[in-house]
Amino acid sequence: MKKVICALMAAIISTGCMGGLTKVNGVDTLSYDKSAEQIAAYAKRAGYRDMFEDVPDTSSDYSSPTLTSLPDISTVPVAVQGSGQINITVLTATERATPPENASQSKDDWINLVGERFNREQYKINGKTVSVTIYACASGLAMDLIAAGRASDGFTPVGYNPSTMLWIDMLKAKGIEIEVIAEATAGNTVGIVMHPEEASRFKTQYGDVTIKNVITAVTAGDLQLSMTDPFRSSTGITALQEIMYQINPADPFGDGAVAELERFLSYVPPVAVTTGQLRNILNLGVINAAFMEYQSFAQSPQLSQWEFYPFSRHDGPMAVLGSATEEERQALEFYTEYLKGSEAQKEASARYFNALNDFEGNPARMNGEQLMLAQATWKRKKDALVPTVFFFVFDTSGSMRDTIEGRSKLSVLVDAVLNNLNYINENNYIGMISYSDGVYLNLPIVQATPRNKAVMAYAVRNLEADGGTATHDAVFVACDQILKFQQTASSTKPVVLLLSDGEQNQGVSLEDTLPSIYGIGIPIQAIGYHIEEGGKVKLQKLVGIYGDGFEGMGSYTSASEYELDMKLRDLFNSQG
Repeated sequence: MKKVICALMAAIISTGCMGGLTKVNGVDTLSYDKSAEQIAAYAKRAGYRDMFEDVPDTSSDYSSPTLTSLPDISTVPVAVQGSGQINITVLTATERATPPENASQSKDDWINLVGERFNREQYKINGKTVSVTIYACASGLAMDLIAAGRASDGFTPVGYNPSTMLWIDMLKAKGIEIEVIAEATAGNTVGIVMHPEEASRFKTQYGDVTIKNVITAVTAGDLQLSMTDPFRSSTGITALQEIMYQINPADPFGDGAVAELERFLSYVPPVAVTTGQLRNILNLGVINAAFMEYQSFAQSPQLSQWEFYPFSRHDGPMAVLGSATEEERQALEFYTEYLKGSEAQKEASARYFNALNDFEGNPARMNGEQLMLAQATWKRKKDALVPTVFFFVFDTSGSMRDTIEGRSKLSVLVDAVLNNLNYINENNYIGMISYSDGVYLNLPIVQATPRNKAVMAYAVRNLEADGGTATHDAVFVACDQILKFQQTASSTKPVVLLLSDGEQNQGVSLEDTLPSIYGIGIPIQAIGYHIEEGGKVKLQKLVGIYGDGFEGMGSYTSASEYELDMKLRDLFNSQG
């Protein structure tokens, strides 16, 4: 197990934990052992002040962080804007609709194209013009927003167009009044994608590529498989449902079945929140199988030689919310029929929908209540055997005092972390440093118990901004803390979470940093909050996103306040 996890973490530069000299993006990386050596040396040179000794030791001084409230639906990216006298708002899955600035980068713009044309036609109902406003929103997030009633006046959704019926079933289980008006708007399937060489070997050893046989291979340590977050991703929840059913069709939530699920999940690497992240991970060459929708698979050139084995359907049902007026319902029905028309379907097919419409797929395995229980079970068990170490690195340089809409950057970062800290499971670990001119240890790596989260919350609340920006020194100290912790701990999945607003201007240079940071393979998840382009480019290179768009096991996000909250929630929920 430890060998498997280490290989995955070192995937950027090596196929194992002891890889030799490798050139990545023009950088001569170091072997794992040499990287660890150099990280320790740089961390010692940087030094750090232990601030943990200043934290009060009475539990009465701590207050636990609370779960954040969800944002308003109006903050979700708009793919199509309507302006008719009857303007209906529809939340649509992101493989069907995408923010206009992203439309040219993928084939996920079907609804953009069809919705804009629908609005131009200016159809009428009762003498009033009809239009649609489309929000591009991950199906799971859209479900949460609808269930929480997170919509202000003028933004109340009329329609919900997720990838799969499973989300609608969960909304019904939550007591939301919702009715399906079309079971399909464009055909799609979800399946297992596998490298052809791996598929050939797999079939020889295990037989057909089925969920049941994949479970057997993964738990034997014989297949490296990745999946997406079942709280956000339709592919993730569909795969989870099928995995649990195949483990024990008669009692998928029984003790024995849950223990088998836990063992399976211990072999699955850190979850990719989105399909885009999943595609990048597959491109590394270490993961050789994944769950993915056909429409996304077919438009990925890097997967052109891979094989696809479908097991379920994702046909994009359309549902109307109970709060819709009669005119709004009529408008949504009219729009839905427009989507199902021959011209719209031709455009859907050009975007890789409808390709496998003869495939029937497996029937629904669980009702809405069971699906929510499956999510909760996954959250509880996904890292029970191989916990995650979240090591937070806070930029507290002088620029973090700058204000955005009346609030300092640091206060926004602090609130986002505190709002979402309780999404990290108690069996995982947390640690924290902050940095400006120097590096400060605010919390050594400890188990994420409620009390330790409260200790971290105390430290986070007391951060102050001043001085320069020694980002790379801080990253070296963070990696050194993780490596020392791993010497005494069993297998863990480490993540460095770097929160910064600017470009490094003190300490070790980027050129001197990359050989060992790439070599050690610890994923760095960097969030740039209101960051300038120069700092963004350097953070991207630090985490392993290179000039040609290739992404390593880390990630980078330029975040607004809304995106910051959502990014942290998704990261903690999926990997914590």
